[in-house]
Amino acid sequence: MATTSKRLIFLYSCPNFKTKKKKKPINSMTSPSNRVLIVGAGLGGLTLAQSLRKLNIPHLVLERDASASSRGQGWSIGISWIIEPLLAGIITSDKPDLRSTCANYAVGHEECVALQSSCFMDGTTGRMVQKDMTKFDEVLELRVSRRKLRDWLAIGVDIEWGKTVSSVTENEGGVVVQCSDGTVFEGAVLVGADGVTSQVRQHLLPDCKTKCLPVTVISAQRRLSYDHYAEVTSTLAPAASVAYADRILLALTLIELHSPPRSSGPGADFFWFLSSIDKSEQALQEAGQSDGIEWMERQAAKSSSDRFSEVLKIVKDTGIVDPLKNVVEQTSSEEPVTQIFMREVTINSFPEGRVTLLGDAAHAMSIFHGVAGNHAMLDALKLGPILASLLLPPEVISTKEVSAALKVYADEMLPRNLQEQTAARKSTFAMHRSLAEWQGLSGLSAAHDKSERRVWGNEDSK
Repeated sequence: MATTSKRLIFLYSCPNFKTKKKKKPINSMTSPSNRVLIVGAGLGGLTLAQSLRKLNIPHLVLERDASASSRGQGWSIGISWIIEPLLAGIITSDKPDLRSTCANYAVGHEECVALQSSCFMDGTTGRMVQKDMTKFDEVLELRVSRRKLRDWLAIGVDIEWGKTVSSVTENEGGVVVQCSDGTVFEGAVLVGADGVTSQVRQHLLPDCKTKCLPVTVISAQRRLSYDHYAEVTSTLAPAASVAYADRILLALTLIELHSPPRSSGPGADFFWFLSSIDKSEQALQEAGQSDGIEWMERQAAKSSSDRFSEVLKIVKDTGIVDPLKNVVEQTSSEEPVTQIFMREVTINSFPEGRVTLLGDAAHAMSIFHGVAGNHAMLDALKLGPILASLLLPPEVISTKEVSAALKVYADEMLPRNLQEQTAARKSTFAMHRSLAEWQGLSGLSAAHDKSERRVWGNEDSK
């Protein structure tokens, strides 16, 4: 890279992991009187745990998964403006360099940042609308493996695995969480970071309903040999390539590069997705006759082969050209074709009490804005210091005091994410223009629009 920005220097300042002795978690011997219970070990929940860890606030993460590897952790995610506050707000001395979470880290410690570029193109001609995009709003953007980032954020955090919340009880002295296996946990505050289907939200706001946007997103994960990866990315971009056609998008995004260049290793894991708008369902939703949930259930019932057949027909009918066309068509029967749903959760306020939410549990939004994961981590970094000011020194805090502190958090978090959710919804429909509308846009305006550049990522964050 020709120049090194201050942000890049800051990114590189995170030292390599050298500590060999495993330290006991900070909160392992504390009483629950000032402990924060966090439900959900996703990006948001773990970032909050790391923030509290740095601030010496007792905390415990409860995660429904049996282990860190029991379930796939999604694909990859773009992190940008959150990098600097993240590294400033957590302990980094016990972690490897943040670059080690990059999807393409196998190319080397220095080169992985230089090879983060994405492109935006006309899928019917192969014409590049914009190539070599590496920044968003002049801020370095990294495409990181969600699995690697989650593991990185879990370093030093006390996590109870296999804990599914079955009930939540609040009282003047604290909050009690009972799990389906019979275990019980007590704390001063409960934070639901458990995703779009949040059990904590069900307790806090039992009448809150999710909606599903009428966008069909069909996807598959593929493993390419290094030679195939090099061939594809020589024409497109090494991190992510997004193509438009008539009312569809087709994207190819790196999940993780396993092999260094010119090696005989396993190559690279990619995912592709093809998205389109269901016009009939859109009309029903605009008329107030559907919230999208029944439509989502019908879509979810389709088989992998039916979804793939649908994709092949769309690719053919819209005239998508190689190499994107080739990557999709060569998907094998061993590579399941799944469907992603763009669900929304909209909350305007929280009731008084000791419970709050962050991330998708509070503000699930469409991926077609690319910021949900960044904002989940920002929620956590803002909530951590508020909880620290409330819970130090360790003593019993009244529900009134807890409610007042959580209101300060919610009064900033909810409007911020409502704005982002609205922008994401707008971007979802704008990114599925007709081909004529795309081709009628002047210059690079489409690719430069803040709400329309950020389309390459699976942000099903917790």
